[in-house]
Amino acid sequence: MINNAKQSILCSFSAFLSILASRNSTIPDFDMIEPRYAYGKDLYVGNIDEGTFPEDVVAFLNRAMHTAHLNLWPGNPVLSCRILPKFCFVSLRHEDEATAALNMDGIFFHGQRLRISFHGSPL
Repeated sequence: MINNAKQSILCSFSAFLSILASRNSTIPDFDMIEPRYAYGKDLYVGNIDEGTFPEDVVAFLNRAMHTAHLNLWPGNPVLSCRILPKFCFVSLRHEDEATAALNMDGIFFHGQRLRISFHGSPL
């Protein structure tokens, strides 16, 4: 009975370790993600200064995500930015990183507190 319990615990633990190892070692091929899976990868970023350049927003958000360890894979998670007056939309490479980026809601950029939410649901 005790041997069966030990074996069950050992199997569960090894399964857990293999799942953990596969998550950390598997980097998605972001070029192969189909457009239909793009839903959930765009974020609304509100309260930006007029005249802000898209490259500045992308660089700032990538740096902030790296600093806060919100990127799930190596490289830059924020790919592009579309600027409109007072707000923009940023595209991330994966929906999980977009969800993680929501933790940056309220971060300061050029003296303004950014509002970050999923595209279509600004606060």
